[in-house]
Formats: sequence, structure tokens, C-alpha cells
Amino acid sequence: MTEAAFDTVRARTAVLAFGEVLSEILDQRIRGPLDMVAEQLVPVVGHIKSRLETAEAELEGEEVSAAKMSRALGLARSAYPKADRTKVRRARARFRRGAQPHLLVSELSRVIEGVPTELTLLPPGTVLDAQSRVDAVPTWHLDFGRRAEGVLLERLVPRLTEELEPISDLVAVSDLRFDEVVQMAVYGVELAAQQDAPLDAEQLKQFRAALERARHEAEALEGAFTEGLERVRAAVEGEGAKASEDLAAILGADSGGGARVRSQVRATRRAIRQSVEAAWKQLQGWARWALRRLPGEGLFVADAVRRSAHLDAAAIKAEVDEVCRGPAQQGLPPLYDKLFSLQPAEDLRLAVAHRDVVDVISKRVGQRGSVGARVLVVGEHGSGRTTLLNALELRHQRQRTLRLDAIFHLRNEGLVSALAAELGSVDDDRAVVSALNERPTLVLVDDLERHVTASEAGARELRRFASIVVETQATTGWVVTSTSAGMAALETLGPVAAAFAHRITLAPLDPEQAQAAVEARARLAGTRVTLPRPRGWLGLTVGRQTPESEYYRDLVHAADGNLRAILQRYLLTLRPDGEAELVATRPERAAFSFVSHLGPESLAILGLLLRFGPHDPNELARSLWMDPAVARLFALNLEAAGLLERPGGSSQELFYIPPEVEHTLARSLRRMGIMPREGAP
Repeated sequence: MTEAAFDTVRARTAVLAFGEVLSEILDQRIRGPLDMVAEQLVPVVGHIKSRLETAEAELEGEEVSAAKMSRALGLARSAYPKADRTKVRRARARFRRGAQPHLLVSELSRVIEGVPTELTLLPPGTVLDAQSRVDAVPTWHLDFGRRAEGVLLERLVPRLTEELEPISDLVAVSDLRFDEVVQMAVYGVELAAQQDAPLDAEQLKQFRAALERARHEAEALEGAFTEGLERVRAAVEGEGAKASEDLAAILGADSGGGARVRSQVRATRRAIRQSVEAAWKQLQGWARWALRRLPGEGLFVADAVRRSAHLDAAAIKAEVDEVCRGPAQQGLPPLYDKLFSLQPAEDLRLAVAHRDVVDVISKRVGQRGSVGARVLVVGEHGSGRTTLLNALELRHQRQRTLRLDAIFHLRNEGLVSALAAELGSVDDDRAVVSALNERPTLVLVDDLERHVTASEAGARELRRFASIVVETQATTGWVVTSTSAGMAALETLGPVAAAFAHRITLAPLDPEQAQAAVEARARLAGTRVTLPRPRGWLGLTVGRQTPESEYYRDLVHAADGNLRAILQRYLLTLRPDGEAELVATRPERAAFSFVSHLGPESLAILGLLLRFGPHDPNELARSLWMDPAVARLFALNLEAAGLLERPGGSSQELFYIPPEVEHTLARSLRRMGIMPREGAP
């Protein structure tokens, strides 16, 4: 009885403490970044709108002189000055560093770890007096830590991440959107300035319309920021209050309410929802090779049509859905969609596939001044590179950590500019080196090939970046990732790999690693899974084969040891069997039968995106010597076939290959010789 009374007080105190700590964490990870956006970004778009209004005023009246036109042009060009551009890029970097879901998860997890697990509590409303019989007062047991996990990590974090996603996307493309507004206005006015003859009424009307459209776009952006911030703030207040209420309600809950599910669910990383202003250029040599190698013309060559009369976008999509997406996971627990997400893991408990590699890199980057503090990690798409960086960032969060995210740092800005934005320094090599050398820092760069353009400017950026890496090795640890194909392309621009003293190639997972990765997630789901029996009776007789060993051996074979593909193929083998159990069928190796029938243009587009990441039609056209309208036509057809996707809300028409399709498609293209084999340059 005494213990129950004491535990009851402890639990109620913990609920009150949770409320205060939760408010502090939300201030740091969400409210603070939102306030920074309101203070730094919203005024910039307001200034752009004001300057465009002034430019419009110069064009008032029936006659516009050359002097007025010149002033209007100057006002339009200066609507987004360099100082504002620098402010926006730094604000973007600060927002990204502050509003990271995995850091929110980590901080909440540390709070939960300090809470007692099993508590013996008195029922709500219990009143004891001198006449009360101790043995007559009922008590009940509560695993408060697990219930708190459900409230904070399973419900609160995913909801907050979902609410943050739209404003986060807007912040990511803010620089590009602001520049687009200015270019919209400048284009019309520049045409006017080039005219030798006096402007006629129709021309003047068009130029005024260009400025008006740009101003309206600026107003729409300002409104989007203001409304988005208000919506997220309201959601944070509502969800925070709801979480506090749920925590308090735990103390009045009945302990016999069924099985509890312990789960720290990582919030799904936002998919690619940013715009890229410029991407890989001048890939003509590779394009010519691809077009020479692949016979025929058009999206589907005539011979393919004769061999497969039903080969169209709808038929391809049906096969893609069957092979890579399977049924709608009917009957699977809701948590499975989150636990087995194909996005990088944010939870350290799920980052088990390359834990030994994380340990090695963590030790190396902790040794400042050593050659091992500069690490290059090479691995294929889906091999776990981003999850590895997430784990490193969580391990080293007590020190200054900078991370270059391709969502927030566009290719055309350059690597040095991105570093300067993260550091809040001047965009200059010496200033960046000086800022890094001020104190120990860990710099993480994911998908290096997505930060550089394949041009002379890109080659210069790589050389500048490599020099900074070497010059700061005394104080800075560097961990940079790339695909093997991407690194091979970068090496043609400059000896970037020479800047790193240690190169780690993420090898395919073996059956034991695959089992650890799957079971780390399956345990959190709390659902029993029955694996298929081994094929032969001899294996069971001699004890050499078990259902687990054979299943995971087959799973690794089906997925080529690729971490993302392993999780995908595992999920596709599960079928419901009763209310609380699942049965796994034998994993099968996926393949596309239609790839060899695709035309050279389609194969070239797919190969380019697999190597270098998302592109818009104009970038595809420049890289592959195609007309922009034709490139867009082929990309739209591939989208209809389920082989490409376009993120919603992007200010540009950006195409990328869905993660669930990527591995199977890359395997098919490697078999055709269009993509290099895994691990090969």
C-alpha cells in the first residue's frame, strides 16, 4: 500500500514534469524555427512585393519615357538583393537544423528513459482514512514509460511532422521562389529596355501585366507563409495540449485493456518536395553512348510493339504495382507502414544494419587532426547511407554538427555557399575555413552528386570543397556519401575522392544482418510472424537449417542484400492469419519483363535519374540532347507507367524514381548494361 501511494505520487509528478519538458522541447524544435521564419523570411517577400509596387508606379501614365523604363528595370532587378538572398539561405539552414524530426524523437526518448517503467498505483479518487483496511484497497500496475512512448513518439511526433511538412517544403524552395518572382517581372521590363523605338500602348500594357503578375505572386507567397505559420502554430498548441491530456489520462486507465505496443516510430522523412534550379549539364557523351547502344526510336520501339501488343503505360503500371507495391497491405497492423517505411530511419533502435560502420566512423571523426577524420561512404540507393548519417548526427548532437541536405541546398548554389549558409558566414573559402576552425565540428554531406553541376562551375566548386575539407581536418570531421556511379561522375570533374583519407563501401547485407534489421522493426510492431518451413526435411533432421536461416537467406537473395529492398520484399511476403498473427510466404526475386522493350529515350531518362537524382524536363533535355517538350512527353509517359513520380507542391515539375521501384529498375538496367554493376565505377 505504501509503495502504491508513493508510486501514484511519482506518476502524477512525472506527468506534470512531462508537460513542462514537452513545452521546452517544442519551443526549441518547432516554435523557435517557426518564429525565425516569421522574422527572417516573411519580411523578405514583403520587401520584394513593395519594390515591385514601386516599379509599377514608374510605368503609370499613357507615355513612359526611357528614364522611367530604366528606373523600373533597376527596381525590378534589385527587388531581391544579395543581402536578402544571403539572409534567406542562412534562415533556411537554421530552420533545417532546428526542425528535424529525428532530433525531436531523440530528445523525447531521453525524457522517457528517465521515467520508471512498472508502477503500482492506487485507483483514481482513492481516499484513505484511519479505518481503511490496507488489504481491501485495490491497486493496479502501469508501465508508464511504455504508455508515454505511445503518446509522445507514436502519436505526437508523426502528427507534428505531418503539420510541419508544408511549411518546411516552402522554406526549402524559398530562395528559388523569390528569384522566380523577380525574374517574372524583369523579363517583361528587359524586353522594353531593348526597344529602340518608342513603346506602343500594347507593349506597355504587356510590361505592366508582367509586373502585376509578379506582384500577385509575391502576395501569394507572403500569404502562403503567413497562413502556413498560423496553421502550424495552432496545430502545435493543439497537439501539445492533447499529448498532455493523454499523459494525464494514463493514470486513470485500466491496466487490462489489451496488449500494449511499444514503438518509437520515426516520422516519415518528407519526400523530395523542393525545386532544383539547375542540375547536371553536359552529359552528352553518356547520352550518345546510350542512344547508340539502344536500337529503335520512340518510347516503345516497333519490334517491342509487335512482340507485346499490350505494352502501354497502363500495362506497365499494372506490372510495377504487382511486383513492387503488392496488395494494399490489407490486414497488416497500421504500424507496419511506418516501421517498414522505405524512407531513411530516424530511430537509432532501427539503425542496426550498419551499426559496426557507424561505430568505426564515429571513432574516426572523433579523432580531430587525424587523417581518418575525413571519411567517404559509397553505397547504392537504399543501402542505408542516409540512415547512417542520421545515426551519426544523433550520436554527436552534443557537438556542433552541420549537415548539407539536398532538399534545402540547391545544386546551383554550390557546396561552398551551402557550407557558408550552415555556418552563418560570408560566402568565401577563407571565411568558411575560419568559421570551421573556430571549434570542433562534424560536417555531414549526403548524396554529394546532388550538390554539384556537371560543368566548369561544378568542377571549380568541387576543387574548392576538396581544399576546404583538407584545410580543416585539424578541427573538423567530414563524412560524405555518394553512390558509386555518382562518385565516378564527380571524379571526371575533379579528384574529390583524394580529399578523403578513408573510403568505406557499404557492402550488401548478409542474412544475419537482414534478420537483425527486420526483427528490430517487427519487435516494435508487437505482432507474431510465422515464417515458412524449410524446403527439405533433411535440413531439419541434421539441424543445419531453420525456418529463420532459410527465409532470410532467400530474402537477401531476392533483394541482392539491399537494405531498402529487404524491408520492401519482407513486407510484401506478409499475409494476415487471425487477429494477432501474420504468416510470411517465401520471398521471390522481383523483375520487370517490360524494360527491354522500352525505347532509348525512356531508358536514357531512367538511367540519368538513377545516377544523378531528380530532374525537371529542361534539365533532362539539356543532359540528353532532347527537345524540352519531347523530354517532358517521355517523362509524363513514364509517370503514367508508375516509373516516375512528381512531388506535390513543388514549384517546378520535378521527376524522380519512386523508392519502391528503384532497386528492381536498377537491376534491370544493369542487366542491359545501361547502369554499371553495383560497386563498380
